[in-house]
Amino acid sequence: LEASKVFEDAGDVNGWAWVTINYSDSVIAQKDIRRAVEMSKAAADRTTDLDVKAIGLCVYALGLADMGETAEAVKVGEQVFSTRLQSPDLTEQARGYADLANLYRKVGRPEAAEPLLREGVRRLRETGIQDMLLDSLLRLSEVIQDPEAIRDVLAEANAIASRIGSNAKLLEVARARITWASRLSDYAASIAATEDTFRFTQLS
Repeated sequence: LEASKVFEDAGDVNGWAWVTINYSDSVIAQKDIRRAVEMSKAAADRTTDLDVKAIGLCVYALGLADMGETAEAVKVGEQVFSTRLQSPDLTEQARGYADLANLYRKVGRPEAAEPLLREGVRRLRETGIQDMLLDSLLRLSEVIQDPEAIRDVLAEANAIASRIGSNAKLLEVARARITWASRLSDYAASIAATEDTFRFTQLS
Protein backbone atom coordinates (compact mmCIF):
# COMPACT_ATOMS: atom_id res chain seq x y z
CA LEU A 1 0.00 0.00 0.00
CA GLU A 2 2.85 2.38 0.86
CA ALA A 3 4.58 1.50 -2.42
CA SER A 4 1.46 2.32 -4.41
CA LYS A 5 1.36 5.76 -2.77
CA VAL A 6 5.01 6.36 -3.63
CA PHE A 7 4.38 5.50 -7.29
CA GLU A 8 1.21 7.62 -7.30
CA ASP A 9 3.05 10.66 -5.88
CA ALA A 10 5.84 10.19 -8.43
CA GLY A 11 3.34 10.12 -11.29
CA ASP A 12 4.38 6.59 -12.30
CA VAL A 13 1.00 5.20 -13.34
CA ASN A 14 2.39 1.85 -14.48
CA GLY A 15 4.28 1.25 -11.23
CA TRP A 16 1.18 2.26 -9.30
CA ALA A 17 -1.00 -0.10 -11.34
CA TRP A 18 1.39 -3.06 -10.91
CA VAL A 19 1.53 -2.66 -7.13
CA THR A 20 -2.20 -1.99 -6.84
CA ILE A 21 -3.08 -5.15 -8.75
CA ASN A 22 -0.83 -7.25 -6.51
CA TYR A 23 -2.18 -5.55 -3.38
CA SER A 24 -5.79 -6.09 -4.40
CA ASP A 25 -5.16 -9.74 -5.32
CA SER A 26 -3.05 -10.81 -2.35
CA VAL A 27 -4.50 -8.65 0.45
CA ILE A 28 -7.86 -7.04 -0.28
CA ALA A 29 -9.35 -10.12 -1.98
CA GLN A 30 -9.02 -12.02 1.30
CA LYS A 31 -11.36 -9.53 2.98
CA ASP A 32 -13.51 -7.86 0.33
CA ILE A 33 -13.63 -9.50 -3.10
CA ARG A 34 -15.83 -6.80 -4.64
CA ARG A 35 -13.45 -4.03 -3.64
CA ALA A 36 -10.50 -6.09 -4.92
CA VAL A 37 -12.25 -6.52 -8.28
CA GLU A 38 -12.89 -2.78 -8.51
CA MET A 39 -9.26 -1.97 -7.65
CA SER A 40 -7.80 -4.35 -10.23
CA LYS A 41 -10.16 -3.05 -12.94
CA ALA A 42 -9.28 0.57 -12.12
CA ALA A 43 -5.56 -0.24 -12.29
CA ALA A 44 -5.98 -2.07 -15.61
CA ASP A 45 -7.89 0.89 -17.05
CA ARG A 46 -5.26 3.45 -16.02
CA THR A 47 -2.02 1.70 -16.95
CA THR A 48 -0.41 2.24 -20.33
CA ASP A 49 1.69 -0.94 -20.03
CA LEU A 50 -0.07 -3.67 -22.03
CA ASP A 51 1.41 -6.52 -19.96
CA VAL A 52 0.30 -4.91 -16.69
CA LYS A 53 -3.12 -4.26 -18.21
CA ALA A 54 -3.46 -7.93 -19.15
CA ILE A 55 -2.47 -9.07 -15.66
CA GLY A 56 -4.94 -6.61 -14.09
CA LEU A 57 -7.78 -7.79 -16.31
CA CYS A 58 -6.98 -11.44 -15.51
CA VAL A 59 -7.19 -10.69 -11.78
CA TYR A 60 -10.42 -8.81 -12.49
CA ALA A 61 -11.87 -11.79 -14.41
CA LEU A 62 -10.95 -14.26 -11.66
CA GLY A 63 -12.58 -11.96 -9.12
CA LEU A 64 -15.75 -11.81 -11.20
CA ALA A 65 -15.76 -15.61 -11.28
CA ASP A 66 -15.44 -15.72 -7.50
CA MET A 67 -18.51 -13.48 -7.25
CA GLY A 68 -20.49 -15.80 -9.54
CA GLU A 69 -20.45 -13.49 -12.58
CA THR A 70 -19.10 -16.25 -14.79
CA ALA A 71 -20.34 -15.04 -18.17
CA GLU A 72 -18.66 -11.64 -17.80
CA ALA A 73 -15.55 -13.27 -16.32
CA VAL A 74 -15.15 -15.57 -19.34
CA LYS A 75 -15.79 -12.68 -21.74
CA VAL A 76 -13.03 -10.59 -20.16
CA GLY A 77 -10.65 -13.56 -19.91
CA GLU A 78 -11.09 -14.49 -23.57
CA GLN A 79 -10.50 -10.89 -24.66
CA VAL A 80 -7.24 -10.80 -22.69
CA PHE A 81 -6.21 -14.14 -24.18
CA SER A 82 -6.80 -12.86 -27.71
CA THR A 83 -4.68 -9.78 -26.99
CA ARG A 84 -1.84 -11.79 -25.48
CA LEU A 85 -1.59 -14.09 -28.48
CA GLN A 86 -0.73 -11.04 -30.59
CA SER A 87 2.30 -10.28 -28.42
CA PRO A 88 5.72 -11.09 -29.93
CA ASP A 89 6.83 -12.18 -26.43
CA LEU A 90 6.60 -16.00 -26.15
CA THR A 91 6.36 -15.73 -22.37
CA GLU A 92 3.36 -13.45 -22.65
CA GLN A 93 1.70 -15.87 -25.07
CA ALA A 94 2.32 -18.78 -22.71
CA ARG A 95 0.95 -16.78 -19.78
CA GLY A 96 -2.19 -16.17 -21.83
CA TYR A 97 -2.82 -19.90 -22.21
CA ALA A 98 -2.18 -20.55 -18.52
CA ASP A 99 -4.39 -17.71 -17.27
CA LEU A 100 -7.37 -18.50 -19.49
CA ALA A 101 -7.13 -22.17 -18.52
CA ASN A 102 -7.08 -21.18 -14.85
CA LEU A 103 -10.23 -19.13 -15.40
CA TYR A 104 -11.98 -22.03 -17.15
CA ARG A 105 -11.08 -24.28 -14.21
CA LYS A 106 -12.53 -21.79 -11.77
CA VAL A 107 -15.85 -21.55 -13.64
CA GLY A 108 -16.17 -25.35 -13.90
CA ARG A 109 -15.02 -25.98 -17.47
CA PRO A 110 -12.08 -28.39 -17.05
CA GLU A 111 -12.60 -29.86 -20.53
CA ALA A 112 -11.87 -26.41 -21.99
CA ALA A 113 -8.93 -25.86 -19.65
CA GLU A 114 -7.01 -29.04 -20.54
CA PRO A 115 -6.02 -28.26 -24.17
CA LEU A 116 -5.08 -24.70 -23.20
CA LEU A 117 -2.88 -25.95 -20.36
CA ARG A 118 -1.21 -28.49 -22.64
CA GLU A 119 -0.36 -25.76 -25.16
CA GLY A 120 0.73 -23.40 -22.40
CA VAL A 121 3.01 -26.09 -20.95
CA ARG A 122 4.52 -26.72 -24.39
CA ARG A 123 5.30 -23.02 -24.82
CA LEU A 124 6.63 -22.62 -21.28
CA ARG A 125 9.05 -25.49 -21.90
CA GLU A 126 10.39 -23.47 -24.84
CA THR A 127 10.78 -20.30 -22.77
CA GLY A 128 12.44 -22.17 -19.90
CA ILE A 129 10.55 -20.31 -17.15
CA GLN A 130 10.52 -23.05 -14.53
CA ASP A 131 8.22 -21.61 -11.86
CA MET A 132 5.45 -20.80 -14.35
CA LEU A 133 5.88 -24.22 -15.97
CA LEU A 134 5.61 -25.93 -12.59
CA ASP A 135 2.36 -24.11 -11.74
CA SER A 136 0.87 -25.00 -15.13
CA LEU A 137 1.84 -28.67 -14.75
CA LEU A 138 0.11 -28.82 -11.36
CA ARG A 139 -3.03 -27.25 -12.84
CA LEU A 140 -2.87 -29.66 -15.77
CA SER A 141 -2.76 -32.62 -13.37
CA GLU A 142 -6.09 -31.47 -11.93
CA VAL A 143 -7.99 -31.51 -15.23
CA ILE A 144 -6.58 -34.55 -17.09
CA GLN A 145 -9.31 -37.16 -17.26
CA ASP A 146 -7.04 -40.22 -17.55
CA PRO A 147 -5.38 -40.83 -14.14
CA GLU A 148 -2.60 -42.87 -15.73
CA ALA A 149 -1.60 -39.91 -17.89
CA ILE A 150 -1.09 -37.73 -14.81
CA ARG A 151 1.97 -39.75 -13.73
CA ASP A 152 4.34 -38.12 -16.23
CA VAL A 153 2.96 -34.63 -15.55
CA LEU A 154 3.55 -34.95 -11.80
CA ALA A 155 6.97 -36.52 -12.34
CA GLU A 156 8.02 -33.49 -14.42
CA ALA A 157 6.56 -31.12 -11.82
CA ASN A 158 8.45 -32.91 -9.04
CA ALA A 159 11.72 -32.74 -10.99
CA ILE A 160 11.30 -28.98 -11.49
CA ALA A 161 10.45 -28.39 -7.83
CA SER A 162 13.55 -30.38 -6.85
CA ARG A 163 15.77 -28.34 -9.20
CA ILE A 164 14.35 -25.08 -7.87
CA GLY A 165 14.92 -26.39 -4.34
CA SER A 166 11.56 -25.17 -3.04
CA ASN A 167 10.10 -27.23 -0.20
CA ALA A 168 6.82 -25.34 -0.58
CA LYS A 169 6.56 -26.40 -4.23
CA LEU A 170 7.56 -29.97 -3.41
CA LEU A 171 4.75 -29.93 -0.86
CA GLU A 172 2.28 -28.82 -3.56
CA VAL A 173 3.42 -31.68 -5.80
CA ALA A 174 3.12 -34.19 -2.95
CA ARG A 175 -0.46 -33.06 -2.29
CA ALA A 176 -1.27 -33.45 -6.00
CA ARG A 177 0.24 -36.95 -5.86
CA ILE A 178 -2.11 -37.86 -3.00
CA THR A 179 -5.11 -36.89 -5.15
CA TRP A 180 -3.70 -38.84 -8.12
CA ALA A 181 -3.01 -41.95 -6.03
CA SER A 182 -6.52 -41.80 -4.60
CA ARG A 183 -8.03 -41.75 -8.08
CA LEU A 184 -6.04 -44.88 -8.95
CA SER A 185 -6.66 -46.56 -5.57
CA ASP A 186 -2.88 -46.98 -5.43
CA TYR A 187 -2.32 -47.33 -1.69
CA ALA A 188 1.46 -47.60 -1.87
CA ALA A 189 1.69 -44.39 -3.88
CA SER A 190 -0.77 -42.73 -1.52
CA ILE A 191 1.32 -43.62 1.53
CA ALA A 192 4.52 -42.40 -0.14
CA ALA A 193 2.89 -39.10 -1.13
CA THR A 194 1.43 -38.64 2.36
CA GLU A 195 4.86 -39.22 3.92
CA ASP A 196 6.35 -36.63 1.54
CA THR A 197 3.57 -34.20 2.43
CA PHE A 198 4.44 -34.59 6.12
CA ARG A 199 8.17 -34.21 5.43
CA PHE A 200 7.89 -31.09 3.27
CA THR A 201 5.38 -29.55 5.67
CA GLN A 202 7.98 -29.91 8.43
CA LEU A 203 10.74 -28.50 6.21
CA SER A 204 8.75 -25.52 4.99
